[in-house]
Amino acid sequence: PVSNIGKMYWTLPGNYRFFWDGHELSDERDSDGFWTAVYTVYDVITYGGNSGGPLFIEGDDDRWYMNGVLVGGLVDGSLVRGVDERAWALVDSANRASSAQWLSRPTGLDGTASVSGIRLHWEDLSTLEVGYRIERRESEKFITVGEVNADTYTFLDTSVEEGKVYQYRVISMDAQGGEAPASARVTIRTPGANRLLADALGAPLLAISTGGESAAFPLTLGGVQSGDIEAFERSFVELKVQGPGFLKYSWKVSSEVNPNYGKRIGRNGFDWDVFDAFYFFREDVQQDFISGIDLEESNGIQLPSGLNTVRWEYRKDAYSDEGIDAGILKSIEWNPYSMAKIVYGGISVEGTPYYWAPWFGYYTVDQLPWSYHFEWGWLYLSELSNLSFWAYSLIPEIGWMHIQPEIYPLVYSSTQGWIYYYEGSGFFGKGQWMYLYEEDKYLQL
Repeated sequence: PVSNIGKMYWTLPGNYRFFWDGHELSDERDSDGFWTAVYTVYDVITYGGNSGGPLFIEGDDDRWYMNGVLVGGLVDGSLVRGVDERAWALVDSANRASSAQWLSRPTGLDGTASVSGIRLHWEDLSTLEVGYRIERRESEKFITVGEVNADTYTFLDTSVEEGKVYQYRVISMDAQGGEAPASARVTIRTPGANRLLADALGAPLLAISTGGESAAFPLTLGGVQSGDIEAFERSFVELKVQGPGFLKYSWKVSSEVNPNYGKRIGRNGFDWDVFDAFYFFREDVQQDFISGIDLEESNGIQLPSGLNTVRWEYRKDAYSDEGIDAGILKSIEWNPYSMAKIVYGGISVEGTPYYWAPWFGYYTVDQLPWSYHFEWGWLYLSELSNLSFWAYSLIPEIGWMHIQPEIYPLVYSSTQGWIYYYEGSGFFGKGQWMYLYEEDKYLQL
């Protein structure tokens, strides 16, 4: 039924081949089980019926790749193909219903990025495979990044770099050297070093960095721990936010403590020697500190209008160590009093007309509701809120975009539907690369 057919699009010119097993009307296989109905489709007028057979295109490497499913007729030399997952599912179910022993394509490909790399996992509907080949897109082609044995449904790619976007597909292989159609593709972005810190603190949208003689690092169960330092050294986590607003944080320390801190020394003074401690600064002015074995506290501070820089810094003195000798920033929460600066986590960039947000990039605020974005060009901003807003782009192919910080650069376009924007590809409204989910294709503006 037409209602069961996925969305269809005209294909690009190419060398296509279509196989139809013909179970609907007649058996078109020979006595050895091979297809006898083979159509080489190239600028011809023909009809292939509605069998749901696979459609192949010849690649640059002279191999044939499955790129669709025939779900309509071939008319006037134009191919119509289904490209969504429903069309693939129809073919898989038809194969099982006809008891055909086919090597099925992997399904449910997904993945997660971490400090270790990108971990892929998938499902398989076949028992005929002897292994899987994992491929990653490099420029316009896919390259092999690894192979795993049968009944292994996970793979860790450790050859990725921080802060980049990668696309994968998985192909199952049989003992005769045959291959199933490639799985649906998955796109995953690896976090940068600072993004890992922000994620560990539960604040992925904020501008967070680390410094000192040894960098702080994220903990597996959440939180950020100061780096390994020696006498008179420091390790810190720094946060920049645009006020006004209220900052809440939870921190912990395990360090050498002075048991006589604040106590009178003789007749003439007090002991103010801190030993090792975890300090909190705003604009390089100390606001608070904690020192001791497994001491944990929660605190908060009201930050004024303008750009605010705060820092949690672990310092050591010249003497002995105690505990794990480290400070741990467990979590932070930033609550701005207004969204006058458009996007959550945005901060002013000194000496420039731009603001910057870790997840959104550079933009202007001096001509609101119009904003000039470093990559998107002119945007008209509407319906602002803490976590999402609408933006109208002067780029005709884009129109209105609904932008959500938690999932950006995945955005919803009024003209294209869901799109994945490849950050860094655009320059003042030109050259953007994006993946169009509804059409299963790439577009460069």
